[in-house]
Amino acid sequence: IMQARTRVFAADNPREAVEYFDAPMNAKATPAVRYGYAFALSERGQYEDAEAALKPALDEMPRQVNLLLLLGRLEAGLHHQDEAVALFDKTLKQYPRYAPAIFAYADALIAAGKPEQARQVLITHDQALGTRLQTYNLLSQAAREMGNTAEASYQNAMYLYLRGDAGGALASLDAGLRTAALTPQDRARLTAKRQEIRESLPKNWRAPRV
Repeated sequence: IMQARTRVFAADNPREAVEYFDAPMNAKATPAVRYGYAFALSERGQYEDAEAALKPALDEMPRQVNLLLLLGRLEAGLHHQDEAVALFDKTLKQYPRYAPAIFAYADALIAAGKPEQARQVLITHDQALGTRLQTYNLLSQAAREMGNTAEASYQNAMYLYLRGDAGGALASLDAGLRTAALTPQDRARLTAKRQEIRESLPKNWRAPRV
């Protein structure tokens, strides 16, 4: 199944991936082939067709985590947000240490207008912490939806810095420091992170001009 996923990502475009898996798609197609075909269809926005292609694979392997995560993505694509959230919640309970399940659930919660729950999911699962880019990106999104500009600026800076964009990270922190009614605690946190990032760079470093 993971090889099928990689094959979709390796294709030059979603149509090429659909064509690759279309040939072996028949009544005896393996779950991996069905997963690859459904995933390729989802990349083209054909969520209903993808769900139909995926169903026999789920009937055969109802607890396979990547099949469940793809199904949740399809439900979200069809704007069935409650169904997607419920499915990701159930999947995470079955696989509480699987990082993709953590991220999928948090992302679905944000899309469903539940950013505080998303934040709790991210900060209470060790597999989402550390240096995972997606963690910081989702924490930033959740904070933004909650109206916490300082937190969003901090988490976005972490995300950008780990991507190698030091200039963007410093700009995000500067934006946070310009926030009206910034609390002393938030100001100290943003300032400390800014100093830490700046000190990690060469003394002659200059932000690239846009």
